[in-house]
Amino acid sequence: GSIKVAEALSKASKLKSEKRRVEINITSGDIKAQLNILGEGRFNSTTGGIEIHIQNLPLGSLSAKTVTGNIEVFLPETTSAILDASAITGLINCELPILLEKGVSGGHLYGKFREGGPLIELGAITGNISIKKI
Repeated sequence: GSIKVAEALSKASKLKSEKRRVEINITSGDIKAQLNILGEGRFNSTTGGIEIHIQNLPLGSLSAKTVTGNIEVFLPETTSAILDASAITGLINCELPILLEKGVSGGHLYGKFREGGPLIELGAITGNISIKKI
């Protein structure tokens, strides 16, 4: 199954899921998700932060994007994935060991955790991005 929240206006969205596909689009407010998904996850916020706790990395991609707000993603140390993170006017902090493939340039970090795998795409225009160990 899948969960899709098309538009949630001016409030925080919290989600705990074990579904195959999760998608949340919110105009104003924070997204907080605790996931154990097998498919893919997509989280978009215009004005608000995004916090995602992943127990098992999805077999598909994970995308979290916000115009104004911080993004925090908590991952197990055993995560194998490709990271593509971009913070236009913010900082990127990554606690997991990462092999840089394109280097770090002006608020952009691209590389892989362990052997690589699904894509984790994170983007904030005004805000910081943090990838933390669970």
